[in-house]
This record gives sequence, structure tokens and C-alpha cells, in this order.
Amino acid sequence: MTAPWNTDDHRETLRGQIIRALLEHRDRLLAVDPWLALPQDHCCFSFGARGRPVPIGALFILWDSCAEMVGHCPECGDDGYGFAFGGALTVGGILGACIGCQTHLWRPLGGLATVGRIIAPYLRGTPFFLKDGRFGGTVGSDGRELIAQLRLLGVRLADAP
Repeated sequence: MTAPWNTDDHRETLRGQIIRALLEHRDRLLAVDPWLALPQDHCCFSFGARGRPVPIGALFILWDSCAEMVGHCPECGDDGYGFAFGGALTVGGILGACIGCQTHLWRPLGGLATVGRIIAPYLRGTPFFLKDGRFGGTVGSDGRELIAQLRLLGVRLADAP
């Protein structure tokens, strides 16, 4: 059984809105480019042969199949979705956002290697496989291309660059 999300006292307003929009426009966005990167600077892993930041194609696979990447928000009961994962030697896990109240969520899983062992099987055999993990570093993205595509679809985002 997957542990519940933990919460912090800050909000993930932009990422919560983006994740909600991703879910609403999934097929259209995947048709445009499954490599569109979510804005984040927390994920310690790179994806695919080119070692890219967290792509929406990988997130959809993980949200559909990896129980640790989803769950109900303890604050409002709406759905929470992981958007980044990684860690240090013995501490790490998944960071997420609630699509209802935009609460910052996190789920501890163990160190970087443990997190990789949990996530990698879901992406193995896909173009979005985990290429490497960066101990003490992250593979971030400003998400500008994704935000631009969402705006083309008529999505309004607060706090977007």
C-alpha cells in the first residue's frame, strides 16, 4: 500500500494549474510533443537518449501506472500528482501538487537509488526511460514551450512566465 502524501505550507499554484490542464488536454498535447517539459527544478533524473528534463509523456505513463505518483490530497481530498522525484544518499522521494487546492505534496521513498528503482521499471522500454540520476543536482526546465502550448489551447495560468 502506498503511503499518503505529506504536505508543506506553501502552494504549487502554477504547477497545480498546469497539471490540471495537462489532464484536460492530454491527447492534444501528446500529439504536439510528448517531450514538452514541465516547469520544475527538482527532478534528479534525466530522460531518454538525450537526457532531457521531465517530459509530459513520462508523467502520463507514471500517473497511469505508478501508485506512488498519484493520490488524494490530505488538505482537500482532490487528486495530487507527482511532478518531480529524486533525492540524496538516504533521503528522497516524490514532489507533487494538488490539482484542487494547489497544496505542495511530497512522498518520502528513500534515497536517490531507491527512488530510481521505483520509477525506472515504469519507463523502461519507452522513449522516456531514465537515462541517469544526478546525485546532488537536478535536471530542470522553465517549461516555456509547454506553457506556450497550453496558452494556444486557451488555458489561463496564474504566475506563468
